[in-house]
Amino acid sequence: VCAFIALYASVTAQSDNTYLTFIAVFGLLPLVAWKDMKGLRRYMVFLTMFLASMKLAQMTDIWYAGRVLGVNGLLNFATDLSIFNIVLIACFIFTVVLFILEAKKNNGNAPIPKFVRRAWGILLIVIVIAVIIVMAWANKNPELVNEKYGSLARYLIFDDMWGTKRGYIWRAALDEYKSLPFINKLFGTG
Repeated sequence: VCAFIALYASVTAQSDNTYLTFIAVFGLLPLVAWKDMKGLRRYMVFLTMFLASMKLAQMTDIWYAGRVLGVNGLLNFATDLSIFNIVLIACFIFTVVLFILEAKKNNGNAPIPKFVRRAWGILLIVIVIAVIIVMAWANKNPELVNEKYGSLARYLIFDDMWGTKRGYIWRAALDEYKSLPFINKLFGTG
């Protein structure tokens, strides 16, 4: 219950850092967690709770419109996808099946073949390359991206308004860093 509340709070915070952190966690955790069935089951519980918290945030936004601060950005983009509910239900069913299998066979420590984690690692590399390509394309065609992708565009186009307006902060920090002498670039300024 506490984990679900924490996930719900993280989702409704609408922080770029939170979204980026969860993308990294759900992308990289399988490389460590999927060594055995127990790790897979725990990962699926975590993923299902996260998706359910996103759905609850969307439903809260609908049920209490005008009485609570609305959520937008990546949360709306993800939960408005036609496949989102299917993925949530599939994760829930798969998680339940994992618990049933463990109860029947007591296979919580059954190993998962290494090729599964290797395949996941390869998939991650392909996804990272695809994201880099899409972001490079988006930054060359910002008008088309704004028209086609709406609220997602603010995450694809790097400018001063990137994310929740962190682009300006990052650009200013990089400009400041460029002006530092080499020794300060290497060791910092204190």
